[in-house]
Amino acid sequence: MPLGGLVADSSGNLYGTTSQGGNNAGQITGGAVFQLVPNNSGGYNENSIFTFHGLDGAEPVSTLAFDHAGNLYGTTEAGGTANTCVAYSGCGVVFKLTPTSGGPWTEKVIHFFNGQNGQGPQGVIFDAAGNLYGPTRYGGLLGLCFNIGCGVAYELSPNGKGGWQQTRIFKFAKTNGWSSLGNLVLDGSGNAYGTTEMGGDLDCGGKNGCGVAFKLSPGSGGWSLTLLHVFGTAEADGEFPEAGMVLDGSGNLYGTTTFAGLDAGTVFEITP
Repeated sequence: MPLGGLVADSSGNLYGTTSQGGNNAGQITGGAVFQLVPNNSGGYNENSIFTFHGLDGAEPVSTLAFDHAGNLYGTTEAGGTANTCVAYSGCGVVFKLTPTSGGPWTEKVIHFFNGQNGQGPQGVIFDAAGNLYGPTRYGGLLGLCFNIGCGVAYELSPNGKGGWQQTRIFKFAKTNGWSSLGNLVLDGSGNAYGTTEMGGDLDCGGKNGCGVAFKLSPGSGGWSLTLLHVFGTAEADGEFPEAGMVLDGSGNLYGTTTFAGLDAGTVFEITP
C-alpha cells in the first residue's frame, strides 16, 4: 500500500515506500522501500531495496528525501523501541538507507521516538546545512488529543560523532493544530510551513477541529508558530488537509483538503 509520494535520483530512477508487504523470507514484515528503474519498453521495473521488520521500523507512509551523497532518508509511523507506544507497536523511527556496490541497501536507524519526543513521524526534509525537519502525528503533550499527544515538529542535527541530535521545535496543543500528516516545506529564511489534519476551530469536525496551515519561525528564544489559516470556518474552505504544501517563488503556498468544498475536497492557495 504506497501512501507517500515518489522521489527521483539523477538517473531517473524513482523511489517510494509501501506501508505493508516486502520480501519477508518467512518473517513478519512492516513495509518496504522500493525502486522503479526505467526499461526499454517505456515502463519501469521494480526492485525492493529494503524491508522493515519492526525494531528497525514499521509502516513507512511518507515521501523519502535524498542527501547530497545519494543516501535516502525517511520515517516509519510505527516500530522501533519495543517498550514504547506498545499499543502502536513502537513510536516510529527516522532511518537512513545507504546504497552498496551491486548489492542491497543498508539501513541505519538514526532516531527512535518514545512518545514524549513524538510518535508517528511523517516525512523529512533537509535544510541547506544538512539538518532534517519533520512533524509527528502524535506525541509531545501526552495529556491531550486522546491522551497520546497532539504531535510535535522536530529538527535532527548531525552531532559530529556519526549520530543525530533531536530538538523539539514545537509541541502542538489542539487549538493550534494536531495530527500533522504531510512533509514540512522550508523557505529561504529558514521558516517551516505545514498543515495539520485536525485542530484549530474546535467547533468543526466533532470538536476535534478541521485542520490548520501553519508557519514555524526560528528566533533567539526558540521557534514560534503562526496560524496562516484555520480550515472549516466556511464550507467552501475545505476541511482536513492530510498532505503538506508546496511553496512557489513568490511565497504562495498550495495544498489540498480531503473534505468539504463540494464534499470531495479542495485545492487551496494561501497568499501572503
